[in-house]
Amino acid sequence: MREVDVGIFSPSTPHPTSIGRFSDGTFPTLYLAETAEGAMAEFFRNNPSLLAQQAGLKIRLFAITVEVIGATRDLCDAATCSDLGIPPDRVTANEADRVARWADCQAVARRVRAGGAVGIIYPSTALPGGWNLVLFDHPSPTTWLATDHADPDPPTIDRARVVLVGSDQGQRSRRRVNEPDHARSSAFCG
Repeated sequence: MREVDVGIFSPSTPHPTSIGRFSDGTFPTLYLAETAEGAMAEFFRNNPSLLAQQAGLKIRLFAITVEVIGATRDLCDAATCSDLGIPPDRVTANEADRVARWADCQAVARRVRAGGAVGIIYPSTALPGGWNLVLFDHPSPTTWLATDHADPDPPTIDRARVVLVGSDQGQRSRRRVNEPDHARSSAFCG
């Protein structure tokens, strides 16, 4: 079995310098997926050379219960995207160049974070039909808290379902997520 270090900071604490779709590394972020399969799809999207080897990998997956106290913005909703000035197709942009792919989302994240939002719900690019949540900054009683976590076995992912970076697979299906403030739900990170 091959162990892969993917640089997880902690299962319930944001990575202090993570650069991703919604962060340029100037503030901490914690990226979570709706399902274990979604977390694994996101992992393999960022590590495509490992997808064919998944049976021989030891990947640590965390199921985290998160209580979101502050406001979030839902980019699964086209009206919210419009209000924030980002075309919905840019939320799931798939160019091979990360700078081009992430620029619009990072700009939106800076604006909503400056406006007091503690996170963004967004459609998964790696697993069509799924959604993810990115939380900003460190947990606190006024923003968000990780109240519990477990260490489940990761599922095996059907290679055909994962949308890899630069892939020309079709449009992602969009799903409305109605998560009220003070929401409590489980999410996964890997």
